[in-house]
Amino acid sequence: GLRPEVAPEICSQMGGLYSFTYRRLVDANIDKDIAALDEALQILNHMRETWVLLLDKLRQERAGEQAPAAAAPAATGTYGPARVGGAYAGGAVRRGPAPQPEPAPVGGFSVEG
Repeated sequence: GLRPEVAPEICSQMGGLYSFTYRRLVDANIDKDIAALDEALQILNHMRETWVLLLDKLRQERAGEQAPAAAAPAATGTYGPARVGGAYAGGAVRRGPAPQPEPAPVGGFSVEG
């Protein structure tokens, strides 16, 4: 979760982004608003991509500390909303293998699997 005692400014910004995204999802549900859902999904996909990049970087740094010749596997796969006839089918479609993140404290956050 967010750890404001470590990085209060980042936690405040992320908390606001999480709240905004949650409100857009609620609006999308109540109003059956596809645009609000798309907006929330764009934000969530961007967040996910950012975490995947961060975890890849951490793996590479840790691999470099342990064995300089070892290469860290890259996370592959994308996630997106499942659509049926232009409407969301209520789930995500996974394309490719999901990355397996390791718990690691990062800045004001704790990544837990």
